[in-house]
Amino acid sequence: ELHIEEAMACIRFGEPNGQDNEPRTTVQGKVAEVTHLVRCEYFHIDRVRVLAGREMSVAADQPTVWMMLEGGGRIWGGEPETPFTRGQTLLLPPGMAHDRAIFDADTTWLEVTFPQASQPRLA
Repeated sequence: ELHIEEAMACIRFGEPNGQDNEPRTTVQGKVAEVTHLVRCEYFHIDRVRVLAGREMSVAADQPTVWMMLEGGGRIWGGEPETPFTRGQTLLLPPGMAHDRAIFDADTTWLEVTFPQASQPRLA
């Protein structure tokens, strides 16, 4: 059962806590163009764009989610090779130290990371 009325009652349509959103920033790296879309203490969402034929490391110290918006390619370094394409969601676990992504087409995805996942937990 969908609880649409209850969900709508929980949504804040104004600015959070009455503050303005941070301006979006785009960073152009050697391989990718990254636009920071959302930053909060629980997660970050970036839009990443890579041109066809490029290759990049997918190593991370925290779980990372890629939601593929366009394009595609493959992740390799382990067996078997993992293809990905528009419309798919990938969960990249931490510890993929030697894995690489190769992009067969101009590719754009949303990348979600969880900053607290890489911080040590206190007992």
